[in-house]
Amino acid sequence: MLDGSDLAALAALHALLETGSVTGAARRIGLSTPAMSHALARLRAR
Repeated sequence: MLDGSDLAALAALHALLETGSVTGAARRIGLSTPAMSHALARLRAR
C-alpha cells in the first residue's frame, strides 16, 4: 500500500515527466531542487 511519502514521490515523478527538468518540476510542486532530487531518489530506491 502507498503511504504519503510514496504519493509525494509519484507526484514528483509526474511533475518531472511533465516539465522535463528537475528544477522545473520542483518549482511546479513547490519543492526545492534538492528536495525534489531526494524524492526521486526515494522512488528509484523502491
